[in-house]
Amino acid sequence: MERYEEFTGSYDWRTTDADMQRDTIAVPFLPEGTFTYVEKPSNPKDSVGIEKVPFSTVPSEVIAEIGLAMFEGARKYGRHNYREIGVRASVYYDAFMRHVTAWWEGQDIDPDSGLSHLTKAMACLVVLRDSMIIENWEDDRPPAIKKEWVQELNAKAKDIINKYPNAKSAYTNKQSGDQSINMPNSRFTPPYTTAFGSLLDPVSQDHNNNKLDREWPII
Repeated sequence: MERYEEFTGSYDWRTTDADMQRDTIAVPFLPEGTFTYVEKPSNPKDSVGIEKVPFSTVPSEVIAEIGLAMFEGARKYGRHNYREIGVRASVYYDAFMRHVTAWWEGQDIDPDSGLSHLTKAMACLVVLRDSMIIENWEDDRPPAIKKEWVQELNAKAKDIINKYPNAKSAYTNKQSGDQSINMPNSRFTPPYTTAFGSLLDPVSQDHNNNKLDREWPII
């Protein structure tokens, strides 16, 4: 049963912290000088449901894309064949790496399926993880190396950052695709000259901030 309580006060959309704690809703279309709060109790199922595995946290469009990738595999090999036959870890690791590497190197779409390389990569992991869960996978990973190897490399990465605190800008696919915005060079850094005129100082500089007799080409 909903309860209605009226409070007098000036008309204002804002509520205090105490109001928020009441889990109430202000209804601002009453005569001036009054507020009506609707106090709505939570559904008892809410407190139980939030303690269970959530599916609402996963993006639906990504799930749909994975479904398409799995559908392609189902048409080619038979749906859920991997559950019956099992999988070898190295096969799916290699396939995953091929797709991710192709994406990282600038190829967004897998030419064979027409789907994103990332979608295909996720489908590889879905099959492998499913096989691990039902315990019909072949673990042909190499002998494990020491567990601290990542931490040791992270420490070296930190040393590199400390040694070179002023990192140069990265060369990205976006930059090379729109050179009118950014034209990075291994020896010369912006500012540079464009078809719209000089941006900032048109004289280029080297890494020691020495001015050089070179400008960016007109684009």
